[in-house]
Amino acid sequence: MTGGWVDGLAEWIEGDTAYLSIAFSWRLDDAYMRAVFYRAQGYHVRAGGPGLFTRKTYLADVAEIGGDIPDAIVRHNPSATIASRGCPVGCWFCIVPAMEGRDFTELPDFPVRPVLCDNNLSALSPEYQRHIIGRYLKAGVPLLDANSGFEPRTFDEEVFERWRPINKGPWRFAYDDAADGPHVERAMRMLRRAGVRPRKIQVYVLIGNEPVAACVERIRRVIAWGGEPYAQPLMKLNALQKRPWVRHDWTLGELLRRQRWVNPSASRPRDPLRELQRLGKDDATAAGKHLGARAVIADRMEELFAMSQQHETTGIPAPGPINAPPDERKVPAKLAQAAPDGDSAPSRVVVIVIKDGKVTTVAGTIPLDIASAEAWRPNLEAIRAKYGWVCRVMGDDALVSLARDVMAL
Repeated sequence: MTGGWVDGLAEWIEGDTAYLSIAFSWRLDDAYMRAVFYRAQGYHVRAGGPGLFTRKTYLADVAEIGGDIPDAIVRHNPSATIASRGCPVGCWFCIVPAMEGRDFTELPDFPVRPVLCDNNLSALSPEYQRHIIGRYLKAGVPLLDANSGFEPRTFDEEVFERWRPINKGPWRFAYDDAADGPHVERAMRMLRRAGVRPRKIQVYVLIGNEPVAACVERIRRVIAWGGEPYAQPLMKLNALQKRPWVRHDWTLGELLRRQRWVNPSASRPRDPLRELQRLGKDDATAAGKHLGARAVIADRMEELFAMSQQHETTGIPAPGPINAPPDERKVPAKLAQAAPDGDSAPSRVVVIVIKDGKVTTVAGTIPLDIASAEAWRPNLEAIRAKYGWVCRVMGDDALVSLARDVMAL
């Protein structure tokens, strides 16, 4: 099992000392309150972790800062371990080069656990990679999650074949900017040729560090190349709130909407992108033409996303579905009904459904008034009854919440 993470703040007590390990700077205020609590109970408090690196004095008046705590990562996830520190790449938005250095520090006696959190496995020396793999094989522990993953520029056939016997989880990469494109494409195509399924190719796509169009294009290309994107908004390294860093032509709302649009969540455990990817007949289509089956799906998703952000006061015709029979091109009658009395400012909602291996879209006018939202429950239930499993609901938050509740998303 891959265990569970503690959301950035781990705490434990040993003897008369309370320990706080802070992974993210936006947990510092919580850590401060916990330190005050432990001091009031008579404990000596020690604090450390990446979250303190850019704000070293933030807890100085309530805790002893720094010092080495071996294997602190297990306090964040009991299934996690780390076999090396540092990374030679030096990305400007990453804390690792400043905190751990651009030269690797090997930890050869690391405890073998299913979740491996090294910063850059493919850039490690081949000898040390073999050492890590050998320890997993000897211990008989499956590698279920190479969490921070591999660097696409150094991930080649040799690295893939080296790790293939023990990696039972997804192959993870980062696609941080446009310059990474050729390297990410090469790595993904290599995995697809080897028979790795799209759901096992997970690509962290940084958003907010480039203009909107450039970031969306990277998301679209990951889908087109046969992988599963995971959008990560750019964050300041010293942020005290978990809010993305707004740059270029982005807005905060746009960043959060794009993240929700791409990523799975607790209320939506099955990733819609994964389901859409399964519609591709085979990878040869996507590999042979940039606008292959997967790219067409990605383009359609982008079109629907843009539609979902519009607000209109009149009825909206249904968009033409992808590969759907003519009788499914109309808005269901109940959804097209006028809003209940007293409603105003209706908004578009777009529902993507999967039926018989085809993507179908339904659009309609639904009221924004939260008080009358429940009146539309039968309409949404009718959609579910007609179209089966619903893949995606888009629109205003209150409406989406209702739709997800009705459709068990």
